[in-house]
Amino acid sequence: DLDVWFRRFREVVAETKKEDPRHQVTTAWGGMVDIKTVLAFPEVDVWGLNIYPIEAIAGAMQQWHQLVNDTRIPKEQRDRISMYFSEIGRSAYDEKTGRVDENAQRAGVEQALRTISQYAPITDKRSEEHTSELQSHSFISYAVFCLKKKNKKDNKRKLHKCSIYIPLSH
Repeated sequence: DLDVWFRRFREVVAETKKEDPRHQVTTAWGGMVDIKTVLAFPEVDVWGLNIYPIEAIAGAMQQWHQLVNDTRIPKEQRDRISMYFSEIGRSAYDEKTGRVDENAQRAGVEQALRTISQYAPITDKRSEEHTSELQSHSFISYAVFCLKKKNKKDNKRKLHKCSIYIPLSH
């Protein structure tokens, strides 16, 4: 029952904030949050977004920008909340060819990271009355992990080739 889950989530978030108000409370959400969700959970400081497909990232960043500037959200909350991408990804399976294409998968993730670094400055432009220097800058960091693939010949797991895109600015 989704209502039970939301009620329990609200309780845990409120308890966490009450127990330790000095630290931010975060959650990884299963997609883009909307105004109703942000208003329902005012104790959440940092929203983690799971965005699929990769091509939806730019739209999600633009939606976030609109959200943090929506005056229906109390100013104190708008100035405090932020977001991160808790999950992005692309399947290695190519439906057109019916085969795995890890190069296309890697290229898609690299493009996603370039998109994030390109759009990141707009996600933090909020009201002029910001007093916190930390909140007035964009910070980007990436955590990249690779899965091991089982070799069919010897049944051992070997690390895939990984390439990481790291932006030089922001």
